[in-house]
Amino acid sequence: MSAVFLSVVIFISWRFTGFRLNFNLFEVYEFREEAGNFNLPTIISYLYSASNAINPIILVYALIKRNHFLAMFIIFVQMLSFSINGSKSVFFITLLSIFVFMFFKSTFFKKIPQYFTLLGFAAILETGILKTSLITNFIIRRVNFVPNLLNYYYFDFFTKYQPDYFQQSFLRYFGFQSNYTRIPNLIGMEYFGRPGMAANSGLISDAITNLGLVGVIIAPMVLAIILKIFDDVTIGLDNRIFIIPSIYISYVLISSFLFTSLLTHGFFAMMFIFYFLPRKSKQAFKLRKKLLNNFKQSKV
Repeated sequence: MSAVFLSVVIFISWRFTGFRLNFNLFEVYEFREEAGNFNLPTIISYLYSASNAINPIILVYALIKRNHFLAMFIIFVQMLSFSINGSKSVFFITLLSIFVFMFFKSTFFKKIPQYFTLLGFAAILETGILKTSLITNFIIRRVNFVPNLLNYYYFDFFTKYQPDYFQQSFLRYFGFQSNYTRIPNLIGMEYFGRPGMAANSGLISDAITNLGLVGVIIAPMVLAIILKIFDDVTIGLDNRIFIIPSIYISYVLISSFLFTSLLTHGFFAMMFIFYFLPRKSKQAFKLRKKLLNNFKQSKV
């Protein structure tokens, strides 16, 4: 199945960009505009978006199995993917996957607060010494500040106007029509004065947009169930395999609606891949199945 995601990237790169390779993080916006005009079939578009989550899993798994040829091939495919639409997340998640494989230790999770503190100091030093702000712009601002600002704008808009009730989400496939234009662009126009801007946001914005204030209670409960399933399907796996996809999904959840994260950004496909990856031991495999069965029974 993993070959499907790699093949989709290769096909799109060949068909629309002639196997273009770009390594400049500042020359990406024209690629995004170009990619918006590709008119990909829906299934190809979903597979390409999901490849951002799936390919790093395959990369780390190949490195663990010491299949260096496959690992180099996946890195090459990831650079093709980055060069298609200039998605910085593809570029950085590939580097992070390699970094985690090389330097990951069991104490990593306990030191996450320290790493984020060091990242803040690094941003201060970069600004003070190099007079640049790459860390601030690409990581700190985008992760810590922009989502909160957008959440407020969504909250402000949909507490004044009627919620959309998923009519731009899965209900559109059943013939429902929203009263709004595309909501991220609507927010971009309403609060930034830029109709072409897609002000994508995550969990809180999703809840307010589709269910109003009651959604703030319901949405976290639904997400908790999904994250519980994610926990179950990763039991027994090498931590290095799922830590980067976990970081990626965390980023996606603060910048995309839940159903978009599940389908378009590959969260569902990721859990499917994890479920069928070999376990470290038969005992871990049995434990995972037991947890999944218990979860299904609790739902009944």
